[in-house]
Amino acid sequence: MKKLLNSQGLLLFLTLAAALAGALLRRYQLANELLSDGTLVPGSKIHIVLIVLLVLYAAAVIALLRPLRKKRSWQEVFPASRPLNLAQIVCALTLFAGNLFVLLQGTVTGQSVASAFSVVLAKLLPWLAFLAAGCMAAFAGMRMSGQKPSALLYMAVSVYLVVRLILNFQTWNTDPSIHDYGFRLLAAIFCMLGTYQLAGFCLDQGRRRMTAFWTLCAVVCSAIGFTDAVFAGNAGEALVSAALGGFMFVNSVQVLFAAGRRSRPLTDVTPPSNTAETAD
Repeated sequence: MKKLLNSQGLLLFLTLAAALAGALLRRYQLANELLSDGTLVPGSKIHIVLIVLLVLYAAAVIALLRPLRKKRSWQEVFPASRPLNLAQIVCALTLFAGNLFVLLQGTVTGQSVASAFSVVLAKLLPWLAFLAAGCMAAFAGMRMSGQKPSALLYMAVSVYLVVRLILNFQTWNTDPSIHDYGFRLLAAIFCMLGTYQLAGFCLDQGRRRMTAFWTLCAVVCSAIGFTDAVFAGNAGEALVSAALGGFMFVNSVQVLFAAGRRSRPLTDVTPPSNTAETAD
């Protein structure tokens, strides 16, 4: 158990260190090595350092997640912890504020949309974000009150993240330089996959190691995306990136330190097994 807890603590430390290092490196790259058209200045090296950092981090996460045991149900993963659930509510409020800021600015996605369907999605996006923020807060509130959370709450967050990814990718796909948007694309994908996996625990079909991998990687890439938004002076997008990164971090802590027990029906008289739990 001590070894397991050490690997969990080391994972959180590496995640915070990688997020800080990635944000600082990205800030330097944006200021010194990336031109306005997205091309790199001759002799640029930070993009290589960032890629190496993410690859090494992902490899370390995979190695350190191996000791984790299988946890599939919401009772095991989502505790009634007031600090963690209050932190999730703060993330929900930040997500709401970020999208309200964008909506009041009149630029929903900061991009041009080509089709009528895209126009409809662009208009719906902030309202989907408000719904997602409400679902995030409702999920945390249900856990603090001891109620079983519904998978639909996190599924609603997933829908928002999917629509957001579709709209952003339309602009990113026309950008000739991946250096402009690569980390934001990864952050969007990781957040979407992490939220999708989190909903599985409410259906007693959670995959602990897989969920932790996506949520932890989302934290690091969201920190880099936050740097992009701040550098561009986009306060709304900066708040959204901070909210999603914080949301992923809070859920990472819950998944990594899941200490709850799955409740058994009263009719289940099978004695508990002494064998070790199979790794997920």
